[in-house]
Amino acid sequence: FISVSAPSDTGHAWIDSLVSPSGSSPDLAFADCSGLFQYLSALHWSMTQMTPASMQVVPTNTPERVVNLICVLAGCIFFSSIVSSLSTKMMQYRMSESSKQAKEDTVRAYLSDRGISS
Repeated sequence: FISVSAPSDTGHAWIDSLVSPSGSSPDLAFADCSGLFQYLSALHWSMTQMTPASMQVVPTNTPERVVNLICVLAGCIFFSSIVSSLSTKMMQYRMSESSKQAKEDTVRAYLSDRGISS
C-alpha cells in the first residue's frame, strides 16, 4: 500500500493525510512519521481489509482505491473459502454420524427381531 502512495489523478495520497484528524497533533501527516510507523500503518490497513476491523487510512486516489478493492475482494474470497471448508467438514461429519447411527439402528432392530437383548 505504501508503493501506491504517490499522488495521481486526484493529487492526493493516503500518506499525505493526517495521522490523527481529530487528535492531539493535527499537523502530523503519515509522510512526516518514521518509516516503521508508515509500514505498520500500511500493514494495519491491509489487515483491516481482510477483517471487519476499521482504520482511519482511506484511499485518496485511483491506484490506492484499486489496491483497496483488490484487497477487499481477496479477503472475501479467502474468508468464504474458509467458511466453505468448515461447512464441508461439518456436513461430512454429520453424514458419517448419520451412517453410524443407521447401522446401529439396523443392528438393534435385528437383535430385537431375534429376541436378543442389547
